[in-house]
This record gives sequence, structure tokens and C-alpha cells, in this order.
Amino acid sequence: MATKAAEFYHYGPQQANGPDQKLPLNTLVLLIRLSFGYSKVQLMNGEEGYVASQNLHKALPAVVAAATNPPPNASSERNRSSRSRYNLSDPRYFPPPEPLPEDLPEPTPIPGAEPSASP
Repeated sequence: MATKAAEFYHYGPQQANGPDQKLPLNTLVLLIRLSFGYSKVQLMNGEEGYVASQNLHKALPAVVAAATNPPPNASSERNRSSRSRYNLSDPRYFPPPEPLPEDLPEPTPIPGAEPSASP
């Protein structure tokens, strides 16, 4: 964050009750979608919402590494669980759609109708 505090909205800046929380300076967020006015972000705790795009700036790699890597004395099980955490709402994790059928089935004849002549 580039300002002392940035307003964070769960459902966008148009919501009636104002911001849901204020994010302090240098809060790390994951940019999901950059937009002209407000950008969609994900907080480190997994919450998603919107922040004014003018309040975002790129974090230094050292700051990101310090915030995302566990301390060296953390257990290996804790490291394993942090690596296997996925954002299941990300469309990249959805299975591909089922393939369409190759051949269309023959139409069901209508009772009492004459079949059309085939050449």
C-alpha cells in the first residue's frame, strides 16, 4: 500500500455501508485484477476485496520473501501445508469441461407424421 491506510471493500466501493476495513501502510496483497479505479486483491489471510488502484505499488522482493516464507525453525509439516494451500475459486483449478458428443443422435419421430423422403 502506498498510503498510510487504504480502504478495503469486500464487495466493491459502491457498497452502502462504506469500507469493511482499513489496511495499514505496507500491507502485502496479491493483485488479482488491475482496473482503472479499484483493483481486486487478495489479503494474506485469503480475504478478497477491492482497493483503490492508486494505493497499490509493487513490493520489494525482499519484503515479499520475508512475509511469505516461514521462519527457519518452523516444522516441515507447517511448510508442507503452506505450499499446498490453493485458492479454489481460481478458474485455473476448475476441471476442463466435458467434451461435446461427436455425433448427434437421430431425431425422435413424431407419431402420426409422415417421414420425409430421402434421395
